[in-house]
This record gives sequence, C-alpha cells and structure tokens, in this order.
Amino acid sequence: MSSKDKTWWIKYQGHIPCAGIFFPDEDWISLKSSRGYKLHTYRFHLEAPQAIVFLFHGIHVSSGIFSYLAKRLYELNIAVLAFDQECHGKSQGKLGIIYTIDEYINCGIKYIEKSIENYPKNTPIFILGESMGGTICMNIALEMQSMIKGMVLFAPALAASPSFSPFLIKLARCLGCLCPRMPTKSPDLKSLSRNPYNEGWYQENPEYYTGKTKARTGSALLKSFDKLRPRLKNVRVPFIIFQGGNDTKVNIEVNRKFVENSAVEDKEFVYYEEMRHEVCNEPEIEEIIEKVLNWISQRIS
Repeated sequence: MSSKDKTWWIKYQGHIPCAGIFFPDEDWISLKSSRGYKLHTYRFHLEAPQAIVFLFHGIHVSSGIFSYLAKRLYELNIAVLAFDQECHGKSQGKLGIIYTIDEYINCGIKYIEKSIENYPKNTPIFILGESMGGTICMNIALEMQSMIKGMVLFAPALAASPSFSPFLIKLARCLGCLCPRMPTKSPDLKSLSRNPYNEGWYQENPEYYTGKTKARTGSALLKSFDKLRPRLKNVRVPFIIFQGGNDTKVNIEVNRKFVENSAVEDKEFVYYEEMRHEVCNEPEIEEIIEKVLNWISQRIS
C-alpha cells in the first residue's frame, strides 16, 4: 500500500500535521547503505536556498513524519532534505530491525556530502533530528563540526529511559548478541502523544513498524549511547532542544544536563511540561515550528 493512497491517510488530515503533505522530490539521488540496501531520499528543492536543513527521523517511523515541518521551512526559502534509514519507511530492508546506529550515522554523513554538491557552495547547513534522529545528529555534529551551522533536536535519545532498570539493560545487551531477532517488548503507542489520532496513524501507516522491538534494536541503541556519552562534551555546534516533561521514551535529565554542561555558548533548552515524545504530533507543534523557523532564520541572517 502506497503512503499516498488516500484510503488510509485522508481521515487523518487536519489531525496529524503531516497527513496529506508529501515531499515533491522523492528518490532524487542514489544512496545505499553498506549492506547494499537502497535508501529512499526526499527533498523540498530550491536552486539557490538561503540554507539547507537535513532531517533525521526516529526509530520505526519514516521521514514523512517531517513533511509538514519541511514544507514550512521551504516556504522560507530553505531547502529541506531527508532519507529513510535502512529497514525504515520506503528504504530497502525488513522493517523493525536495527543492526547498528553507526550505519545510520555514516549514511547520514554520506547523504549530506553527496547532496551539497547539488547546491551553491557555502550554503549554511543545519541538521534536525527526533529521538533516534537526535542521536544521529549529535554524532554527525561531532564528525562535521566545521560544516554544520546549527542543530535542532526534538526529544533526542542520548541515554536509556529511566524506565529501564540496570537488569533490563544488561538483558537487552545479551539478547541482542545471542538472539538478535527475538521479539521483546510491544511499543506503547498511547504514551507517545496526547494526540488522539496518533495511535491510529502509527498502526495504519505502511511506512511504520509497530510490532515488538527486536533484541538487536535495543542493544544497538544502548551501544550507541555508550559510544556517544564520553563525546558529548566535545560538541561545539549551536543547538536548540525541545523536550517534553511527560516523555517516557528518553532520559529527560540526561538531556537537561547535556545542555547545562555543554561548552557551546549558543544553546537553548525548550521545555514543555505536558508534552510527550512524538513532538511532531503533539499539540505544541505549531509553537515549536515557529520557534524552529525563527531560530534558523536568526542564524542565517
């Protein structure tokens, strides 16, 4: 079933911000993972944009989650580019399994490097990521410090959620090695958003995975947190983080402390007490988008 098939998404228009909004250019450039999987690319294209924003989606969703935000950026003369990671969205690979976050980081860097060859030199580059996409953005910022003008993060996953006990974390690491495809925990879709349409959107979306989390996926995320933690102090890219107080999927205090301890002078932590994890579908999204547009505009003026 195509994501453009109205039989499923039309009823979500007016309720889910991205419903019925599509990237004008898809599959516009060749991109493959190290396993040879073809990765599906997207963009809102401008020949001479005032900036380029690269978007990085979260776990088990697709870049389509950002289409409304992308359109708003495009209306400000900003080119917006994205792609689905392997085993996500329209990219090749079976939905629901993550082998390593390093692969996603490397593909992100490769996509940026290939894409900017199609735009005027010295066009300001920004990166934006949600959840796992925030993990990816942090690592890209560390590898491309001199190239990235700024970073926008929605509920970034920088550490395991406090709901995971030390025992469960150890168990996840072991199962990820011994039984990588073993189904573990079913996702709690209700806890993702206060939007009453969010659960149905997730369940019906053919580009999303809503089955039980595979053991390898959990261990891959934990390993990425371990590798990133000692490097966080080296981030020098200006950033703004949007975080909800009712987010049960990430470690809110780790995110807050990262901001407090960061040596970056141009930094901001925007906190919404009632907001949950799926920022793009939360009631605050319009206010957040306005803040994002202003934040980026101020850094390219």
